[in-house]
Amino acid sequence: MKKIILLFIIAVVNSVTAQDRKERFTIKAGANTAFFSGKQANWKGGIGYQIGLACEIPLSDKISFIPEIDYIRIHANSNRTEIWPYYGNYYITVEEKLKMSIISLPLLLKYNISQHFNLQLGPQINYIAYAARERTNKFDSEKPNAYIKDFDLGPSLGIAYNITSKWLVEAHCFVGLLNVDKNPGDFNKGSATNTDIGKMSIANVSIAYRL
Repeated sequence: MKKIILLFIIAVVNSVTAQDRKERFTIKAGANTAFFSGKQANWKGGIGYQIGLACEIPLSDKISFIPEIDYIRIHANSNRTEIWPYYGNYYITVEEKLKMSIISLPLLLKYNISQHFNLQLGPQINYIAYAARERTNKFDSEKPNAYIKDFDLGPSLGIAYNITSKWLVEAHCFVGLLNVDKNPGDFNKGSATNTDIGKMSIANVSIAYRL
């Protein structure tokens, strides 16, 4: 993954130096929340955060190519009932927290609707660098990295508003197309460390500054 990120940075720098139009780098930071298709764990996305760096490469007066790299931190909570057959089908309420760290590579095309508004659309590749599940009611914490796939991908759609020539506000939604779990649907059937994430989507709002 480090080689991919390095190649990405080199490609961006080369594209900037090779073009005649004015390219601009943008730094951004904001908040996010995640949505999961897994049914048994019933994860509810909390408030996470992300920071990123983007490079806008103009292709025409209205269209630009925007490769970027983001660090995304996700938080989620689960509150569900579990059956323990070894204790006479004893019912117990399990409260859990899920934390994930993701390195994201969106490759977006930007279309300027007006002087202030633009739309952004393109593919996004996510590298899931870290995942940990913590049971908050005196159960051992678990790091289910081995039960989660390393990569996810899907489309990313965004809209941005230029406050000034330097400052802007962006909103994006990523829709994951892959089941993140290696054993989806086996949350309560012999795989205690499975997270039952299913497919994952992420919505975020960021404030950005053009350098």
